[in-house]
Amino acid sequence: MGDNGEKKRKMENVLRSAQFVETGRPSIQAANRFGSVQSSAMLFVNQEAVELVSRMPVFLEKIKDVTICELGLSVSFNCTVHGDPSPMLCWLHNGSAVHNNPCIRSRAYEDGSANLDIDVTTNELCGTYTAVATNPFGWAHSSALLKLELSEKTVSTPYTSLVSNIDSMELDRSPGNNLHITL
Repeated sequence: MGDNGEKKRKMENVLRSAQFVETGRPSIQAANRFGSVQSSAMLFVNQEAVELVSRMPVFLEKIKDVTICELGLSVSFNCTVHGDPSPMLCWLHNGSAVHNNPCIRSRAYEDGSANLDIDVTTNELCGTYTAVATNPFGWAHSSALLKLELSEKTVSTPYTSLVSNIDSMELDRSPGNNLHITL
């Protein structure tokens, strides 16, 4: 609040990107029924910084969350990354490098697209996946979840005769995400 009880308002003008030719003295003016006010500032664009930022890795397409309803399915995380020089891409699972797993393979293409393919999903493979792109000018990352959401399903026909005489059933999920059935 100001001295006379009026609310002070803040105004912000954000430049998301700038070119060297935009160096100068931009101004902004605010007006209302009581008058107007103008303010300006000197803007300097560091050409070397602009060139550096334009060469850093950036994800044009980020990886997206994947939700599965049963284990054993195959899934893929896909992304597209750009940078100059072309960034190197590595994959993390829950913060650790993905390697030496015969169920997982990563591929990267010259156009910047890349994917991480999981042939057979397991409980252990659920979690957070991160693609990390690096080049001499910096790094970028994109993260997504592989989630298992078991839905309530009716027992399929071949098994109905096995459970037809059961009066009650209790389902319990352990900390390791294992399902325990008590009859």
